[in-house]
Amino acid sequence: MSTPRTPTPLTQLVPGQTAVVRETRLEAQDAALLRAMGLRPNATIRMCRLGEPCIVEVLTGAGEGGCKGPGGCWCRIGLAKPLANGVVVEETDGRSVPGCCGDGCGG
Repeated sequence: MSTPRTPTPLTQLVPGQTAVVRETRLEAQDAALLRAMGLRPNATIRMCRLGEPCIVEVLTGAGEGGCKGPGGCWCRIGLAKPLANGVVVEETDGRSVPGCCGDGCGG
């Protein structure tokens, strides 16, 4: 039986670490904007860069019904620190996952 993970602000992840978005603690307009970009509850994300802006990749959960194309859906989003602090995530089992963060793929 695995131990439940404590939800934490997005800004507590380390680059390369993956997590699942659990909730946002933001003004309604800010939360709606992030949802429109795919940063919504149950979306899997990967931290690319801490700082200002904080850059995350949205790996899954970006649209209704999920991703259907080869390789799945992903996009990178730059967030101001106050917004990133308002996104509550739960770490996934993997500490770090290889991908597009920082390696120049995807243009």
